[in-house]
Amino acid sequence: MRSAAVAALSLSGCALLTALLPAALAQGADKPTILVDIYAAPGQNKVPLALPETRGAPGSDLDTFYAVVRNDLELSGWVTLVDSNASLEPADAGVRLGEFSFSDWDTTNAAALAKTDLSARGEGLRSEVWVYDIAGRRKLGAKAFTTSNVRVLAHKVANEIIYQITGQQGVFNTRFAFSAKWSGSKEIYIVDFDGFNPRRVTRNASINIQPSWSPSGRKLAFTSYLAGNPDLYVADLGSGRITRLSARNGINTGGAFSPAGDALALTLSPNGDPDIFTLDATTGRQISRLTNNIGIDASPAFSPDGSRIAFVSERSGGAQ
Repeated sequence: MRSAAVAALSLSGCALLTALLPAALAQGADKPTILVDIYAAPGQNKVPLALPETRGAPGSDLDTFYAVVRNDLELSGWVTLVDSNASLEPADAGVRLGEFSFSDWDTTNAAALAKTDLSARGEGLRSEVWVYDIAGRRKLGAKAFTTSNVRVLAHKVANEIIYQITGQQGVFNTRFAFSAKWSGSKEIYIVDFDGFNPRRVTRNASINIQPSWSPSGRKLAFTSYLAGNPDLYVADLGSGRITRLSARNGINTGGAFSPAGDALALTLSPNGDPDIFTLDATTGRQISRLTNNIGIDASPAFSPDGSRIAFVSERSGGAQ
C-alpha cells in the first residue's frame, strides 16, 4: 500500500472493536477452562490462534487465499497466530468436526483453531471455515462462502474467524477512501482494507480532497477545486457519475453524511465566516444553518443516531 502518498483516510462501515471476548472460550468436560478476557482495545490481550494451511488443490488461488486470511488476522490486533507446525496433526486431517483430533493441537498452546478449505464452484470459488475451542473440544462456529474473487472470499473468511472468537464483526471487507497525487494531481481513490485493488474515483486533474463515505458505501462526498472554488461534489461509485452538490460563494468543505444518508453537514462561508450547515444530500438544498459565530467552525461529524453533530471551532481561541 502506497501509504506515503495518502493525504486523508476515511474507513467505510468500520466500527471500533471495543467489546469483550466471552469470559471463557468453552467449558471442557475433561480440560480446564481457558479464560481469555479482553477489556481494552485490540492488541492488549491477544487470543492465541492456530491457522493451519488451507486445504484444497495447490495453485495460485490457494496461496493467495491463505496469505490474505493470515494477513487480515495479523492486522486485526485480536489474535496471535501460533506456529501450526508445532501440532501433531497428520497431513490428511480434515477441517470438519470429527475429521481431526483436538489433542493434536494441544502442543501449540493455542486457545482457538481456525480450519479452512478452498474449492472451485462453477465459475467461482467456495470456502468453508470452521472455528474451534481447543480446550473445550468443541466447535465455536462454521460457515461457507461462495464468490468469484479470491481476495473478497478470503476477507469474508477472516471476518467470520474474528466474529466466532470475539463476537465482533470483522472489518476486512471495508474500504478506505483517500486523496493522493499518484497521477500528479490530487485525485480521490478507494482501496481495500489491506491496500489492494486501488480504484480511481476522480480524473479531473485538479485538487480533490476530504472524501467522506455515505452510510451505504455507494457514494463519496468530497471537495474539489475543479471549477476554481472549493465546491462540494458527490460521486456515485456504482455508475461513476459525479455531481456538484454545492457551489456557494466561499468554501464548501468537509461534507459528512447523516446516518440516514439523506443529509450532509459541511462548512460554508456565505459571508466570509465559516459556519456549519446541513444540506439535502440529493438536491443540495440548504436545510439549516447550525452555527453563526465569529471564528471558523469546521469538520462536522454526525453522532450515530443523527441527533447531534460534533465540529471544530475557533470561537474560544484556537481549534477546539
